[in-house]
Amino acid sequence: MASVVPTIIELDEYPMDLGVADLQVLDALLSLDPGWTVFVRPLIDWHQPDFVVMHPEFGVCVIVVKDWPAGSMQATSSGLLVRHAADGWYPTAEAPFQQLELARQAIITQVVGDRIGDRSALDGPADTAIRGVVILPGCSTQDACQLLHRPPSPAVRVWGGTTLDTDVECIVHGHPRPQGHALPSATTDVIRQRLTAQIERLMPQCA
Repeated sequence: MASVVPTIIELDEYPMDLGVADLQVLDALLSLDPGWTVFVRPLIDWHQPDFVVMHPEFGVCVIVVKDWPAGSMQATSSGLLVRHAADGWYPTAEAPFQQLELARQAIITQVVGDRIGDRSALDGPADTAIRGVVILPGCSTQDACQLLHRPPSPAVRVWGGTTLDTDVECIVHGHPRPQGHALPSATTDVIRQRLTAQIERLMPQCA
C-alpha cells in the first residue's frame, strides 16, 4: 500500500474537500506498492493539482482529476470545452491541460530547478521524470482521449476510469511496462520535503 500525505486519519481534518471522483482516484493510488508516496492537493507555487505521486525509481507524476460523466462535455473545433445543460451547450473555463502543466512546470522550475542550477539542464529529464496525467473517472479511457484530444507534451497522458480500475500502475508510470525515470536522490528529497511542508501549512493548527 502506498503512503499518503496527509495520512488517511488526517484527511478528515484536511480543508481541501475531495469529491467522489477524487476519492475514487485516491483509492486506486493507495493500491500502489509501498515505494510510492501520494500527496493530496499540495500547493505548488499557487498551483494545486489533485495529487502528486512519487517513487524513488520512477520519478514524479502530477495528477489532475475531472469529475465529468460521459457525454457531459464536448470540445469545440477550437479546442474549448463546453458543458451540456438541459437547453444546450455552454462554454466553460475548464482547461485541464493548462492546470496540469502549470503545476508540473512549478515543480520543475520552483522545486527542482534550484537543485540543478541551470534550468535548461532539466529539459530532457523533466519530460520523463516529472510527468502529468489527466484522469476522467466517469469516462472510458477511449472517450477521455477523444474529448481532450492530443496532450500538449509527450510527458502528459489522458486516462479514464477503465484504466484507473484495471491498471493504475500504468497511469503513474506513464507506460504499460514500468521504466525507471529516477531523479537524483537529493532532488527527490527536496520535492518530498516541500510538498509535505505545504500540506502541513494547510492543516488546521492545534490550539
